[in-house]
Amino acid sequence: SSSPIAFDWSSGLDNWYYVARRTFLPLLAALLLIYGSFATIASLNLFIDGRYFDFARFHEAIHSWQQGFSLYDHTYATRGWFEGQRFDFYNLNAPHVSLLVWPLSGMTVDNAAIVWTLVNITALAVSGWLIADTLGHYVMTKTMWVIVAFVLAAVPTQQFLAAGQLTGVTTLLATAIWRAVYREQWTRAAVWIGLAWSVKLFFLPLALWLGLRRQYRASLIAVL
Repeated sequence: SSSPIAFDWSSGLDNWYYVARRTFLPLLAALLLIYGSFATIASLNLFIDGRYFDFARFHEAIHSWQQGFSLYDHTYATRGWFEGQRFDFYNLNAPHVSLLVWPLSGMTVDNAAIVWTLVNITALAVSGWLIADTLGHYVMTKTMWVIVAFVLAAVPTQQFLAAGQLTGVTTLLATAIWRAVYREQWTRAAVWIGLAWSVKLFFLPLALWLGLRRQYRASLIAVL
């Protein structure tokens, strides 16, 4: 009697995966890059048409302070409309965050907005490089290109570009924290966490997480 022919499922799956990587990933990367490019242009146009949204509030807050008023007074940039009613959207950042924008206060808001956007994009690029350097991935594989394309096309990226927020800066801080934790450099991680939560409070639970990891000294440093 003849024995049944066995089908090698693992070989079939390997071949399918190889074909998918050779055809699907480049196509996905190309589509995401095209979409990301158009979305980026649209977001930057929205940024300009909205007179720079959050960034304008940062910029005008510095001007208000230089004229002897508070960083949190109303300016032309705080005025806005929501559902037919006028509101003031105030600058809610901690005072020292304004130091990031202070060097740009001598520029017009148009030129300052361009520099601010470039600074945040550079911070995002440096974050990506630090992650790749930490993990030892120096070559841009097809998968990495898909990830880059996805980041460019993602809604948070477009929101950050349209609103002029400090997302690039906070991403760099988060990357520095992750890199220090990955290398078990707890004191360095604590310093970065302390700086990060002084900018954005949602980083504060990381100080408590250090305590749960029994890194009590680092947790204390991060809180202080």
